[in-house]
Amino acid sequence: MPVPEEMTCDELLELVGEQGARITALGEQIAVRDRQITVMATQMAGLAEVNETLGERLAKLEHVLSRNSKNSSSAPSKD
Repeated sequence: MPVPEEMTCDELLELVGEQGARITALGEQIAVRDRQITVMATQMAGLAEVNETLGERLAKLEHVLSRNSKNSSSAPSKD
């Protein structure tokens, strides 16, 4: 493609039209990506909450499992 200084008026108008169409298409792609990012951010927040809950449950279970007659008031027969 020639440099703009060497292009005719019609060629420049065609180029501007092509660039406008490309800008519009890119804008649409950006809008799609923005929606995807919003969905993913919402999913990530939900997963972070689930992860926190599971971490708390794990800590409680580990605490319960770590108890025995030597470090609690449980009877030795419970070990």
